[in-house]
Amino acid sequence: MFKFIVMLLLSLSLIRASRIDGKQEEGSRQHSQSCQSKDNDHGDDDKNCLLSDDHQPQKDDKASLLPRWNPRALHPCNIRQITWQQFLEEFGPSGLPPMYPDPLVIILPDEKKTKRNQKFQDLSQKDRILDSFPLNFTVTLSSSNSFSEHRRKIPFSQYLDELVVLKEDDGSAGDLQYYDPSFEPELEHQQQHGQSAAQSATITSTHRQASSTPLSNETWYLFGETYSPEWKLFLSHYELPLCEACLPDSVALSFGIGDCGSGVQWHVHGPGFSEAVIGRKHWILYQDKPDFHKDQTSLNWMEENYMNIMNPNDRPLECTLNPGDIIYFPNMWWHATINLDDYTAFVSTFTQEHLFV
Repeated sequence: MFKFIVMLLLSLSLIRASRIDGKQEEGSRQHSQSCQSKDNDHGDDDKNCLLSDDHQPQKDDKASLLPRWNPRALHPCNIRQITWQQFLEEFGPSGLPPMYPDPLVIILPDEKKTKRNQKFQDLSQKDRILDSFPLNFTVTLSSSNSFSEHRRKIPFSQYLDELVVLKEDDGSAGDLQYYDPSFEPELEHQQQHGQSAAQSATITSTHRQASSTPLSNETWYLFGETYSPEWKLFLSHYELPLCEACLPDSVALSFGIGDCGSGVQWHVHGPGFSEAVIGRKHWILYQDKPDFHKDQTSLNWMEENYMNIMNPNDRPLECTLNPGDIIYFPNMWWHATINLDDYTAFVSTFTQEHLFV
């Protein structure tokens, strides 16, 4: 009798478990069918079609799906920021003195931004900038590594045409620097056979998911090489920053255009200023040389190195420049940059006072 009762209870338990499994399977099937129907009717934004808690990714899974450092996000600023009025009160009408020792971000009020360099900003717009240059004007692109070791030339119009943002469903930005891994090994051979750099190189864009793969000596960027008569005429419309060493005949101006995620890896030189003309630009600075590989992109450094610095005191000084904002970088301070918008134009003013110290 005892064995019979045990067998009976066991059988009832198995039947009950089978019914529960059946109901769960049916519920899961109905949920899936409902989501498919809603997706067809309303698209992917229907929040009622979220997975159940049992099927949600774990926290680690969610983190792995997100970019480690997103250029489109808001970023901290731990550099001293000073308004235009405060700047005038502290330094007077002559502006910043020579060899000022600390980084500084000068924030202009909106009314000042609409007056200062408004003409230059208009000329720098993507749909107008070609009007300031001859037809078929070529630009010199520099590699984005620390020493800007390589150069190549392409038509300016081609460079602008290919400033295209690649987006996936999640809205993430593409890697918009020009990446051509086959260009360097073949360059010398192709030029020996009469092909120019522009003819021999194929310009491609790589998606942000591959941002750790392209090296900065394999990505190309318009900055620095803007000293020709055509560029000098264009830059003559730019109003210099306010500093004692900022005299027209004693500064070197450099113009650049980049895309979201492009930029220059850690490097060092004399003092100067940089102004965001169109779009936003993020700056990072160390007084001493940081740990980096010269052919690592600045975006990759932010994704891999910056995010792994646990002690906030060990992180670089950093700040985002909005259009019209100006950063002063002291003599021989290491710095790197990352452009944050699809079309980012900027001007750097290099002063010469360090040569006379």
